[in-house]
Amino acid sequence: MKRFDEEFAVLLDGINGIQASMAANLLKDVGIPTLQHGPDFDMAEFGSAAHAMLRGTSLLVPHEALARAKKELDDAGWGVALDADGEDSDPSEGSSGI
Repeated sequence: MKRFDEEFAVLLDGINGIQASMAANLLKDVGIPTLQHGPDFDMAEFGSAAHAMLRGTSLLVPHEALARAKKELDDAGWGVALDADGEDSDPSEGSSGI
């Protein structure tokens, strides 16, 4: 069995759970599977709503779907500002941010 990082690439990093769910649903609608991955800690102390806001998560897509997923989010107005390797994209592309 492969490790998830061998099959999936990071599309968005450090986003909250609501943003991750919105992006995942948008990508699901166009046939791109996603996986959310984030730091694990005890939710009982804060509850699930606070947990989602306090801890960032990563949205992953299969490597072969990464470019298409970025384009889909860009076309939807997300302005994906980071490449999979964490480098800033060209600011002259008119990225509006999330």
